[in-house]
Amino acid sequence: KDLCKRGKTILLVTHSVEDIIQELKRVVFVNDGKIVGEGNQFDQISSEKLGQLFNTPLDVLRVNHYWQVIPSKKTIFDHF
Repeated sequence: KDLCKRGKTILLVTHSVEDIIQELKRVVFVNDGKIVGEGNQFDQISSEKLGQLFNTPLDVLRVNHYWQVIPSKKTIFDHF
């Protein structure tokens, strides 16, 4: 967090949105070697976008400035 606050560039590679701190201004989603989403984390990290990325229904929550992802009670068929 301190590095971000001092204006340093941070490259974080993760499969866990829980690792994404609020100070990171931009996120990039990569699937099969291709960029499938990029931009402000508040625009990109959503149930819909992560559900499409991981091909499964997900619910995204924000608790105490951290993202959390849990399996959705919806089924994949609820989206069609």
